[in-house]
Amino acid sequence: MQRRLDMSTEPTNRSMLPEYTLVDILRWRASFTPDDISFRFFKEGAQETSRISYSELNDAASQIAAFLCSRGKSGQPVLLLYPEGIEFVVALLGCRSE
Repeated sequence: MQRRLDMSTEPTNRSMLPEYTLVDILRWRASFTPDDISFRFFKEGAQETSRISYSELNDAASQIAAFLCSRGKSGQPVLLLYPEGIEFVVALLGCRSE
C-alpha cells in the first residue's frame, strides 16, 4: 500500500502527526527529489568519503529487502555487521522495507 506524504504543513500538536516510517519518507523523497543527496559520510569530519542520493538509496534498500524476502526472512530479525557508512544505512533501510 502506497501512501502519499504531505510535508507542506507542520502540525502544531504531536498527536496530529501522521504515522510514517523512515521507509515511507525515503520512498517519497526518491519519488519527488530523486537526485538530492540523502547521506554524506566524512573522514575525520573534513573529507567527504561517500554520498548517496534518495533514488540510489531507495533502489539499494529495495534490493536488500527483495533478497531477504527471497530467503524467507521477511519480518524476521537479522544481524547487521557493517562499519559505519552508507552500506550500513542501506542495509538498515533494506531490513525495514517490505
